[in-house]
Amino acid sequence: MFNLSIIQHNQTISSDISNITAEHLNKNLKRFEQQQILLQQQAKSSVPNHITPSDLDLFFQSNVENQFIENFNPLGNNAIASLKSVYSSISPNVLHITPEIESKVLSAWNLLNRYHNLLTTNSLNLYIFASEQFSLFYWPGLNINSISDFDNLLIKKQNLVTKIKHDQANKSYWSEIYISSENNKKTISLFTPIYVDGAYWFTIGQDFSLEQIELLLLKNDDAFANQHLITIDNINTDTETRNLIDKQYNLSKQELYEKIILKQSLIKPNEQGESSTRALSQISFKTNNQQALVHAQKLGELPLWLVTLAPFTPGSAITVAEFIFLFSLIMFLIVSIFLYVLLKRKVKRPIQILNQACNQIKQGNYHLETTSGFTELSKNNDDTGLLAQRYKQMSTYVKESLESLEDEITERTLTLDHALQEQKAIFNNAYIGILLIKNGKVTNCNKRFEEITGYKIVDVINQSQTFLKLDDRDILADMEWLKDKIFEHGSYMVDCECKHKNGNLFWCSTQFKAIDTQNLDKGIVLTIVDITKRRNAELLLAREARIDGLTGIGNRRAFDEAIVLACRRAQREQVEITLAMIDVDLFKKFNDTYGHVIGDEALIKVAKQLEKVTRRPYELAARYGGEEFALIFHGSSDIEAILNKVLDNVYGLKIENRASEHQFLSISIGAVTIKSPKHQKIPTQWLVKQADKMLYQAKRQGRNQIQYQYLESPPEQVLEQD
Repeated sequence: MFNLSIIQHNQTISSDISNITAEHLNKNLKRFEQQQILLQQQAKSSVPNHITPSDLDLFFQSNVENQFIENFNPLGNNAIASLKSVYSSISPNVLHITPEIESKVLSAWNLLNRYHNLLTTNSLNLYIFASEQFSLFYWPGLNINSISDFDNLLIKKQNLVTKIKHDQANKSYWSEIYISSENNKKTISLFTPIYVDGAYWFTIGQDFSLEQIELLLLKNDDAFANQHLITIDNINTDTETRNLIDKQYNLSKQELYEKIILKQSLIKPNEQGESSTRALSQISFKTNNQQALVHAQKLGELPLWLVTLAPFTPGSAITVAEFIFLFSLIMFLIVSIFLYVLLKRKVKRPIQILNQACNQIKQGNYHLETTSGFTELSKNNDDTGLLAQRYKQMSTYVKESLESLEDEITERTLTLDHALQEQKAIFNNAYIGILLIKNGKVTNCNKRFEEITGYKIVDVINQSQTFLKLDDRDILADMEWLKDKIFEHGSYMVDCECKHKNGNLFWCSTQFKAIDTQNLDKGIVLTIVDITKRRNAELLLAREARIDGLTGIGNRRAFDEAIVLACRRAQREQVEITLAMIDVDLFKKFNDTYGHVIGDEALIKVAKQLEKVTRRPYELAARYGGEEFALIFHGSSDIEAILNKVLDNVYGLKIENRASEHQFLSISIGAVTIKSPKHQKIPTQWLVKQADKMLYQAKRQGRNQIQYQYLESPPEQVLEQD
């Protein structure tokens, strides 16, 4: 079993070495192909500056009959040292130089000038053939002494080139292996057709000797295997088949060929029925003398084989392998035991001590010296000792930080307590009442609130009953309505009527503001200010604003507001409404005769007579303007009797008026009574106009009289217009 393992191991190594070398060889051969293909892109490059038209003429003239150039080196001395390294020829078929041939020649010289060093580093030469036009050689070391020698060389190379297809661009071709007449060595040639603008121009060629390739690419200094590059085409007729491939292991070409033939006989013929040695790509076997393992493989399309030989000594290999295996096993066990002991002593125990220290710090005990083994561990100079020292420093730092944090917390707590006391003092001594409402219930209030409402804190804390009302709406009970107002505007201010604990009503100004407008459940702050005095003053001011300054009854503003309210009430309660427009007769002449002072006194007396008949709510006596007055009545009372009483009372004042035919001051009255239809409002402007019409009618009929009209409802056209 060990023998089989060692043999398989050696075969694997031999195969791997062969594959690596074959890959290296193929890569370099591909590199040669790529170098020639790259010339495709440089074929139309400009001609070097040192080539002149006279040089070109000299080239053509000196080569018309395949003459050898000895006095012309177009590449320059810096490019090629030997003048006899460059050879050129013009075909006898070329009778005159066309621009096309001239372009091809210049391009060929340019390529030779640019790349001769690169392309001849690993090859014997570099030459360019243009079919039946010209040829150009660069062949260092070649010694030609006559035109006939050059003609023979030219014919041989042309025969090789004519075998190469040039119907595809960017494609290189390798020739068959042949014996070179120049050096009598096995040689292989590489050709690449050059195309310009899709048209074939010429072919680039290079020659490589097998010895040159083997010396350049193979390294036989491997301590394990020997390698050789050989050809075995037609080996059965080759007189050199008995030559040794490798002297160390006594392997001959004949033995290799026999192994290939034997292996080939075991392979089924391909689809074309062929079974030549070319169908076999690689083979592995032992030499006849049992000294070496052989692995041979073919190099791509080239007729070359790479042979790799590795030693085959199973007895010694087994002994060495067993010894190496046993020795490695023993050393592995010893190292494992040593590492286990070292790990337990140097790693496991320190980790346990550090873990105990961590638990001690977690419990709030920062005196790590009490941990068993911690003091000794911290004295060590290794990594664990350094880590223990860092633990000790960390525990000290944590202890000091916690003490500092406790001091800071204490200080901040005192500061917060002081701030809380200040806020509490401000809260309780504020001029305005303050409440905190959560979920519809009062959770806190200040002393000013008690003074304003009469309710103590214990009366309102956690109570949902309210003392705040707005238009008969219980504000605290209807928190959803209040929340909508606050959420929409951020806060809500309103003046509303409040109920004191003793039952009295008073007016207050309130503001509701959310602690967090995005979350009203956090609470709402209510501030309340008693505005009863201000409200009474405003009402008094408003009342005075609606009283006529001369007569003491309602003014025009009071009339305008009262007539609207009266019409709404009549519509709501389905009652009659009466509007009487009154005018003092010939009052302008009265003023002109007796003066404005007497005139003002007369107006005051008239106003008092009007005021006597308006004692019920929603009834009004008002000065409409100048000497005009207005009366508003509600209900189905005897309106005509009331108006006649007013008319008689004014005339009964016996205020002299010589301008009047009645001798005394009198008034004219135009009145309209109407019942509002259900669900229809009474147009106020229309009602005023109707009363005015009745007044004008009383004046036209002699004054000091009443014109009265009763209507069931306003005309339909009036309702439609309104």
